[in-house]
Amino acid sequence: MEFEHPGDLAVDVTGLAWRQADRPHLTHQAGLTPTVAAAIAPLSAQQASAAYRARYDEEGFLRPAARDGARPFADRAAQIQAMAERLLRGQAARARTPRPPSAPAQTAVPQPPAPGQRPPGPGRGA
Repeated sequence: MEFEHPGDLAVDVTGLAWRQADRPHLTHQAGLTPTVAAAIAPLSAQQASAAYRARYDEEGFLRPAARDGARPFADRAAQIQAMAERLLRGQAARARTPRPPSAPAQTAVPQPPAPGQRPPGPGRGA
């Protein structure tokens, strides 16, 4: 992507979409709830705002001071616990479900003789 704005931009990422190199015909998607606050780096470090420079280094990586105070899942403990319980209930339900009976062993079906060959029979050599 290219942006015409010379400085940094604050954005709220609401979702992602991507493709795998070995399966380019499939598009994967994931929604982000709540949205993720991010920043699009400026074209040059000199054009970056003071807020951007305080949060990100010259290469666009989050500074350690900004990382230390970040607790992205702190207010989502109940939601994470509910998801874990739902996954565990589903796993237990699948374990209780009986497996379908296995298919009976297949017996070999005799193949017809090749053209020009006589089939074996009484009084004929096999």
